Amino acid sequence: VFIGRISPKKNLDLAIDAFAYVPVQVSFDIYGPVEDARYWSTCMVKIAVLPDRITVSYRGELAPDKVASTFASYDAFVFPTRGENFGHVIAESLSAGCPVICSDHTPWTPVLNAGGGVVVQNLSTSEVGKDLAEWAMKSPTARADARGVARAAFVNWYNRRDRVNIID
Repeated sequence: VFIGRISPKKNLDLAIDAFAYVPVQVSFDIYGPVEDARYWSTCMVKIAVLPDRITVSYRGELAPDKVASTFASYDAFVFPTRGENFGHVIAESLSAGCPVICSDHTPWTPVLNAGGGVVVQNLSTSEVGKDLAEWAMKSPTARADARGVARAAFVNWYNRRDRVNIID
């Protein structure tokens, strides 16, 4: 799943391109407001040329009270962002037990490395595609286990934070 603003900063187009490297059937759902119509048009062109084994669906905007339950119903949050000051959506994903496949341009790298997901060091289509392929080929048991580990990584981060933050 991708949940976020549809804008170049979030790098959704790279995620779409990277799915071409996934050799198994997957579904990728996109939620969020289209902030840049030209960028979204580019994304739609990229979606149209993906292999048939990749199903991409735009689900529209998501009400804030539906974010946690939506994340909880997916195996991973794909977020190759070009940069986040905090990345509230990453915290929301982890708190719902949804592992994150994310760039290293956020402050969440230590939490993801502690089991919250995958940190992509090189934001190239092939590198993100390799990580997506590895994730997609995990067994259902391994994906379920990863959900529990991601939730535990969030709880550990949450219990260790130094001060009250916006999540509180």
